[in-house]
Amino acid sequence: MALWLSVTILCLGAVGLMLLIVGGLFSAIDALGKKHYVFGWLNFLIIPAIVYCALHWRDARYPAKLTFSGLALLLLTGLIIVISELL
Repeated sequence: MALWLSVTILCLGAVGLMLLIVGGLFSAIDALGKKHYVFGWLNFLIIPAIVYCALHWRDARYPAKLTFSGLALLLLTGLIIVISELL
């Protein structure tokens, strides 16, 4: 694998993971502030943050943008890894 491709994969993955974690924390704070206590405490596990943002899109727009953009970048990183291994 070329060096530039490795650096691109590393940067995309790191930014995507950071956005997913920060979006999960923001959605936990948002859920606790709006008295959705079960989602609020479970959102620290990141996976329920995606569900919370999908269910409460109108209430949690900012955390949803962070969470979904991080998830998209991680999926793009995985796709680049798979394509680079096939070639």
